[in-house]
Amino acid sequence: MQRKKAGNFGLFPLHLLLSGGLIMAYMNTDKKVEQLYNQYHSLRTKLSEVGLICQGSALKRTYHRDSKGQTTEYGPYYSWTRKIDNKTVTVALSRAQHVLLSKAIANQRKLETLLRKMRAISEKIMLLQASGVASRKRRKAEVL
Repeated sequence: MQRKKAGNFGLFPLHLLLSGGLIMAYMNTDKKVEQLYNQYHSLRTKLSEVGLICQGSALKRTYHRDSKGQTTEYGPYYSWTRKIDNKTVTVALSRAQHVLLSKAIANQRKLETLLRKMRAISEKIMLLQASGVASRKRRKAEVL
């Protein structure tokens, strides 16, 4: 099956991608490109809904200690671990801080997922819009 070549519409300017009139400016494009732009637009909307973000891991730990035949539980202890300048940094947290940081870390992961999807859609759009390099014909192996 031969792939249909899209016309040379060029790349879309960034200011048009970020503006509200995204779909209207590109009515001449393929249906596939329009669908991709609709997906991109919906992801961009979700991107604006992400709250506070923070990298790292928020942990809740309890410690168990055996003494005189009894197990005693200590905690919970809350901590936040992250990398700064290639060094692992751990900070003790209160319960309230732990709740806020856990939400921010979940938001960070959601943000990374959205950006990964947006990047993939952007690549597809760019490859569909601009004409590619003409492929060369293979030469037959010459017999000596």
